[in-house]
Amino acid sequence: MTLEDSFEKLEGSDTNNWNYIQTKRDYRDLECFNTLYKKNYKHQFNSNPGFKIPKIIHLIWIGPKPFPSGSVENIRTWMAHHPDWTFNFWTDRKRLPPCNGMQVKQLKDFHFE
Repeated sequence: MTLEDSFEKLEGSDTNNWNYIQTKRDYRDLECFNTLYKKNYKHQFNSNPGFKIPKIIHLIWIGPKPFPSGSVENIRTWMAHHPDWTFNFWTDRKRLPPCNGMQVKQLKDFHFE
């Protein structure tokens, strides 16, 4: 199954999960999602740069406590699966990023508007 499959196939109409679709509202919601899917389908495979999401992950960690060690493995996994993405680590104080290869950004350097 790929994103190029029909909405009906992607929504699981041919699976056991379809048993959870029971009420009129369920079907009405699916019809609404189907309409949105069809309206936006062309943008999924559009090579126009105006439709691309930047390949940047922003992580923000503020305060005196260290970044949670339990979250580091998640970030390593994201970085391994997306080696061509940029990973920014925003912080309010001088500290090392949780993973090598991340760019450290200081909150004070960001100009809020």
